Amino acid sequence: MSGNHTQTTTTTSTAGPSRSCPTPPPPPANPIGQESKDLEDDEDEILRRAQEKVRRMEEKKAAAVAKQKAEEEVARKVAEEAWRQKEAAAREMEERRRLLADAATARSQRGTSPSEMSVSPRRPDVELRRVAKSKGKGKAKAQPVGGDPDDGNDGNDDNDNDEHRAPCEQCRNKKLPCQMQAGKRSSIICKPCHNAKVRCSYSEGGSSERITVMESQMGQELADLRALREAHSKSQQYLHQLLRRQENDHAWLISMETRMAMMGMGEGLAMAGPSRRTTKRQRPLKRSRIVEESEEGEEEEEDREVEEKEETVPTEA
Repeated sequence: MSGNHTQTTTTTSTAGPSRSCPTPPPPPANPIGQESKDLEDDEDEILRRAQEKVRRMEEKKAAAVAKQKAEEEVARKVAEEAWRQKEAAAREMEERRRLLADAATARSQRGTSPSEMSVSPRRPDVELRRVAKSKGKGKAKAQPVGGDPDDGNDGNDDNDNDEHRAPCEQCRNKKLPCQMQAGKRSSIICKPCHNAKVRCSYSEGGSSERITVMESQMGQELADLRALREAHSKSQQYLHQLLRRQENDHAWLISMETRMAMMGMGEGLAMAGPSRRTTKRQRPLKRSRIVEESEEGEEEEEDREVEEKEETVPTEA
């Protein structure tokens, strides 16, 4: 039985290299080539970024220039439109003033004669009625201007007494129609006509005439104010010139007095620039100063010699 028995041996193998025979490592890459490739890639990336940055800057600059041009164009159009509106308003105002002035002139000419029209530019047009003079003796009675609703056909106030109906003393002396007598105490009139107690086109006319009168008065006042300002500025300039000239003269006098005092000429005024007399007197002054200095030096030397002799005498004894 022992001869017939067979032994079976099973061997197992694992995939992969065995420990006894290791596999060789892969060959290393070329480091120099890889580094040069990386450098080229970095340079390309830097160049691309620089070009992109330059392109963005150019685009921003072009956009800023276009925006500035658009803003300037809009501002120019706005300024032109404002100028056109201003010119149109000025023309309209001028035309309106002309029409109002023509209407006021026509209305004033219809009520009065050319000889009675007021030509003063500072005051409004004042209309006066001629006083009807009686052929008999005595003063003529002033005709009333307008009247109250309560007045009768004669123009007198039925409700007021004789004192209220009587004209004021100024109008009676000047023989002018009086507003107090005519019952115009509550009417709105300009100050000159109110003071003179006469008929005023400002109060009787419409709003257009009032505006014309006010504009004329305002224009005259502005012209007077402008003239006063110009005169004031000219006077101030003249005053500054006088003060500057006075300061220059004062400085010149002080410099001349100082120069004369240094030259020893005493007080007083001198002509501009040194004269021959002053130039000639400078030399004797200099010489006398030198002589005085030399005399002082000789006196000092003599004193020293005397002191040295006095010191030598006791030593010899």
